Amino acid sequence: MKNLQALKNNKPELNVSSVASLKFCEQSFYLQTVMGLKLTSKEMVNGLQKHEELLQKHLEKAELELTIEQALQKAIVEKQVLSVRELPLKAVFNNYLLKGRIDEVLITPEKVFIIDDKPKSKVFDSHKAQLYGYALLFKKALNPAQHIFIALRDWNSQTIYWEQAFKQEHALIVENLAMRALQILNGSKPLPTSNANHCKNCVFKTICKHRKA
Repeated sequence: MKNLQALKNNKPELNVSSVASLKFCEQSFYLQTVMGLKLTSKEMVNGLQKHEELLQKHLEKAELELTIEQALQKAIVEKQVLSVRELPLKAVFNNYLLKGRIDEVLITPEKVFIIDDKPKSKVFDSHKAQLYGYALLFKKALNPAQHIFIALRDWNSQTIYWEQAFKQEHALIVENLAMRALQILNGSKPLPTSNANHCKNCVFKTICKHRKA
């Protein structure tokens, strides 16, 4: 099992996107995170290519090379708007280490926007949970002076189509999902989704014995 070594340690590693997938289907989380199965889809390949394209465009326009800590401070002191692309973060919580890579962080003197680039669609609970996780991770790792906001952005038009202030209630959602993830990692039976549409869009649909018709 992929996480066998991690389970031997006091603080297993959890990925934000994997934890958020529990909102989609616990069985999918189990197959990917516990069993370590790796499958790709056309949509996943397209997504990786699109994110690489957005990163290259960002680097072409970038004028400064700063750490995230320097950018947060510079935005406040010099009243500037700055952005950081593909930001990896880790933070230790009571029972686990949470990690993730944020698509973009837009920093203003008063606010920080945690942005996730996706093809514009209905905003699903798993999308929200992923952004809640990134915001919690950002707050825990960096404790910025600015207020934290989260946003979904259409990766084609680069327009924001959903936005929300990050609140304590959102942090609790992530913490509860993380606890459920730890339960599954420690042997609790994962519950398959009851939504057949989730199965239609799942990368594991061809091998999952719980697939809904």
